[in-house]
Amino acid sequence: MDEDFLLNLPDDNLDALAKICQGIEPVIRGREANVDYLALIQAYALLQAFRDNVCPEGIVPVELSGDESGNKKKIINSINQTIGYVNTQTIQRDTLREIASAKENFASQIGKSYAYEFEESDFKKIQDHINNIRSVIQNSKDLDPQHRDRLLATLEQFQKEFHKRMGNLDRAMGTLYEIVFGLRHCHREAEPIIKDVKGIFNIFNKLLEKVEGAFSLPWPLQRTKQIEDKVNDDKEEE
Repeated sequence: MDEDFLLNLPDDNLDALAKICQGIEPVIRGREANVDYLALIQAYALLQAFRDNVCPEGIVPVELSGDESGNKKKIINSINQTIGYVNTQTIQRDTLREIASAKENFASQIGKSYAYEFEESDFKKIQDHINNIRSVIQNSKDLDPQHRDRLLATLEQFQKEFHKRMGNLDRAMGTLYEIVFGLRHCHREAEPIIKDVKGIFNIFNKLLEKVEGAFSLPWPLQRTKQIEDKVNDDKEEE
């Protein structure tokens, strides 16, 4: 795995660890006797570096010896444990997210929670903004494929959280902001996407003002403006 792979790891620790496991899993495939010992050591060292510098959860250190065969077995078992941990935690997290999103949607529909309801025209505008963002990301020739996939996955997560009637706007706004944050160093792609994201945030804010009776700028819009200013400043320096 090269430097670009490591520099483009997701910001979320679990997603980053999952990406690392995906990258090192081919090293331990097949018969144990055929596993490349040096490649195995590199894979183990990468996991331990992640454990020491980012997050220790799910990564098991092992006590190594002068026995190459024994070390192989211990390291392979450790890596398999980490892969199992990542798979379990990812399923648990994604399941809880799906339940929370569905529960919020159902609760707002049956009137058992305080719901924000978008006007039909605003609901359609947001869908148009989402389609615009998806189109820019999909058609970009400059985005790294892995980065593009992460952005599209985050956009789909927002799509799942966004409904005509919602019990809470914070989760969806936070997810949408993740897209902007992920584009903080991508000048060409950032500009049109930030424009559409700001359009969505402004519609959200209009609904907040209508329901709560006071103007309250959502924090994602504030931070989006900060990133937009940084992108413009970086362009001027180029």
